[in-house]
Amino acid sequence: MKNYEAVRSEEGLLTAPRRFRTKQLGETLGLLTVTCVVSGAQLFGQALPLGAALVAALPAGLTTVFTACFASAAYFLYFDAAVAAEFAAFSLLMLAACFVFQGTLLAAKPWFMPLMASGVSALLGGVGILGGGLQWSLWSARLLLAGIFTAGFRKAFAGEKSCRMFFASALVSGLSALPLPLDAGVAAACAFCILESDLQSAAILGLALDTSGSYGLCALPALTLPALLGKVQRGKGRALECALRPLATTAVFFCNGCLTADIFAAILTGSVCGALCLRVLPMQAQEPETAALRMEEAANVLELLCSQLPQESFLLPMQEAEDVYDAAAESICRCCPRFRLCWQQ
Repeated sequence: MKNYEAVRSEEGLLTAPRRFRTKQLGETLGLLTVTCVVSGAQLFGQALPLGAALVAALPAGLTTVFTACFASAAYFLYFDAAVAAEFAAFSLLMLAACFVFQGTLLAAKPWFMPLMASGVSALLGGVGILGGGLQWSLWSARLLLAGIFTAGFRKAFAGEKSCRMFFASALVSGLSALPLPLDAGVAAACAFCILESDLQSAAILGLALDTSGSYGLCALPALTLPALLGKVQRGKGRALECALRPLATTAVFFCNGCLTADIFAAILTGSVCGALCLRVLPMQAQEPETAALRMEEAANVLELLCSQLPQESFLLPMQEAEDVYDAAAESICRCCPRFRLCWQQ
């Protein structure tokens, strides 16, 4: 009969792949949802290739195929057939480029895919210019934004926190185009501003809302003024700051004559959601700090232990050290798919 620990270990081996698949499925569904929203981003009412840029930022794989398909379908939901066909072709061309250049030295360069996205945008937009249906200013803006957002999305996927605002601004712009009972773009911007709580993030999100073409020039001061007031009230607690932010945002929209029922509901909803998330995030943020403290303590213990041991026993002859290194490289590096690239190129 198996003991209790053996049964528990077998259960862990069986349930770990399931948990991994569930997490992977959740991340894929979240990415596809973001793709559908980002594809609706606009510049003064004109379509932007941000969904195609998101496809260009992903590595080749099945997830990228689904992302390209969802981006293409979303363009047909947001825009007319001619514009949607152009950006759907853009997304599929970026998908093809991901697979064609997979594993090459060019694909590893941080500038290659952004440059490729700008080049494809220039070619597809050039057809519209020749036909007289596209202005040079819009063509230039799409060309630049395709490359900039591809680079920003790639860095955000790589884990750079400073590039999260690329996703935030694209989501805010896309959400503002959704036909919902409340303005989802304003709600998301208010929630992001409470979470980030800095002037730069508020300015970027306000600029993203204003350039979408639905708010005039109200969103930028409506989001930056609460950020300035938050700096003044920072020493008096975050609760007062969270309460002043929706009041200041509502006042700016009202003074500019842009306050409507859906915008007011969006400001309240986004502020409440941001404040609720703010109460949960600090509890989660303590875990990495605790882990870092424990790692530092363990490192100090190991360093103290190492200082008590004789140092001569750790010094290997040069020939013996080279033999150990060669044996390790032969057994580990030989199985790596990038062995030829690392050792020969």
